[in-house]
Amino acid sequence: MKVIILILILIILTTPIYDLIKKVINKKEIAGALTILITNILIFCFIFYFGNSIISLIQKIYINNLEVIKDFISNINNILNIDIGKIIQSNSHSLTSITFKNSLAITGQGILSYMIANICVYFILVDKKIFINLLNILLPYNIVEAIRIKKNNLREVVKIEAKLVVICMIITIVGFKILRVPNFIFLGVICGILDVLPYVGTIIVFIPIIIYNIIIKEYLLVIGLIALY
Repeated sequence: MKVIILILILIILTTPIYDLIKKVINKKEIAGALTILITNILIFCFIFYFGNSIISLIQKIYINNLEVIKDFISNINNILNIDIGKIIQSNSHSLTSITFKNSLAITGQGILSYMIANICVYFILVDKKIFINLLNILLPYNIVEAIRIKKNNLREVVKIEAKLVVICMIITIVGFKILRVPNFIFLGVICGILDVLPYVGTIIVFIPIIIYNIIIKEYLLVIGLIALY
């Protein structure tokens, strides 16, 4: 199932790039290989840039508000009558080992699935007509026609969703800029991407920012963030 989802995502990402390269390079094998290479470079750059941005943002928030965070933890300790530091320290070793083992397993499976998906997408791009002809031979006409209609509908849904993502991104970036939220462009782009997810979406970004501003007693900003959300 994971491989199928990756294949669908990669096909959506690679098809426009492949069509563009195919206009310049007539050889479909070279065009397919270049498409896969360019797509993977873009994905790596995207993950690398946003990963570093997230780490830098967390470090900046932690360093600038170290005393506030210490006071907040101290208040929780006093209210709940527990020592969070001791609990974390006593469970850190077991949690680290379990997390490390799980991360290795998930990473290994993820890399294998991603490699298989890349190989499949390459052949789908290069031999698209062969796949279509094979489907026409193997499946009845009404099923092939139904698949074609569903594909066209899916393409329209993707276009609409892309427009909604851009609109959400622009609104959020402008709103964060007005509210003077740090790293407003980065957070706005994240909100736009997460808007694809049903139910949760942008709340993944908004809730931590709102909670953080409640902790530092920026209540006016909290009201602005809730209104923007």
